[in-house]
Amino acid sequence: MAILVNENIEEVRNSKGELRATYEYIRPPRPTLIPLVFIWNDTDDLQMFRVCKNGKPIAFPLVHPHTRKTVPIKRFMNVRENDVITVIEHLDEYVFDGTEFD
Repeated sequence: MAILVNENIEEVRNSKGELRATYEYIRPPRPTLIPLVFIWNDTDDLQMFRVCKNGKPIAFPLVHPHTRKTVPIKRFMNVRENDVITVIEHLDEYVFDGTEFD
């Protein structure tokens, strides 16, 4: 049985400072396991978020009101141990430039 190493639970706030979600990045203890991001939508609205690796989006999960979504970090996303994983609110169009998978 594998024990996952919990990182801190973080908050996602909009530009007005209102809480939009909380999330937790779970880094696996072994490289054979898949890292996970748990996102809790704390609003009454359907929300889209950006899961970012070092500031670049790698996933765009849609989360229903007052629910939690598990977002697996796939191998092709090339997440390494020293990468910073964050979640932000998806507010505008994002232009894919291909550098996310470097």
